[in-house]
Amino acid sequence: MAEAAPGPGAYEGISPSSSGDSSDHSDDPSGHSDDHEHDVTERPPAEDEPEMEGDPDRRTAEEMLSSLEEDPTLVTGIVQRGYLAVVPRRLVLRGAAEREKLVNARTYGEVRLTVWGEWVDDRDRLLDHYYDQYQADHPDADLDDLFAEELWDVVSPPDDAPFSMDGHPAFDFSVSDYADSYEAEIDLVTDAWIPREIASRYGERSSGWAAMPSHEYEEPEFRYPEERREEIESALCEHGFTVVRDERLLVKYMTER
Repeated sequence: MAEAAPGPGAYEGISPSSSGDSSDHSDDPSGHSDDHEHDVTERPPAEDEPEMEGDPDRRTAEEMLSSLEEDPTLVTGIVQRGYLAVVPRRLVLRGAAEREKLVNARTYGEVRLTVWGEWVDDRDRLLDHYYDQYQADHPDADLDDLFAEELWDVVSPPDDAPFSMDGHPAFDFSVSDYADSYEAEIDLVTDAWIPREIASRYGERSSGWAAMPSHEYEEPEFRYPEERREEIESALCEHGFTVVRDERLLVKYMTER
């Protein structure tokens, strides 16, 4: 259970000597720190900020704080590719809990109780897969005269049927061209929670779109390099957010593995 957040504009879990370098954790080969017991520190005021560029619809710090209501806490960490991740704590906790349900699901009924439930009930994509699976289990079944809707009712797995993400075409890229990742797109989430006053000042522009052999996916407008972590976190605090450094919680939010 997360403890109550300190007041807005404070650092929680960042010591005055913190440098933003997550590489100095010899006991943890992943670079994740075990130590979250640090003093609160004040940061100097920001310099005058340059004229903003980028997405005109990007929210201001005031708008983001308003949407976060009682808990203005942002969890930060370096969890991949040398870029800073920033996610609201309440979103991190909710996402981690949902992914835990999915990763631990052992039946289709348990999957259907998660936010990914519709993925295993996509008739357009999965009818052929479930048909083949059903025929393998019931070789004497005669399904030739059934319409698609009737066929789906017969072959789609019941709630008590065993489930695994491994080998399932909705989740496993090795068996399907239309599989999708249940993991959080951390760069997109981060960019969505960096306010207008900070984004173009500290972010690096990305190309906007990238391609894989069978997928095209959106990239963030900006990524936020690890070496500017101190500046970004200071700026967030100056705009009223509370910053908590916790790489482990962010990894749990991303993958639950």
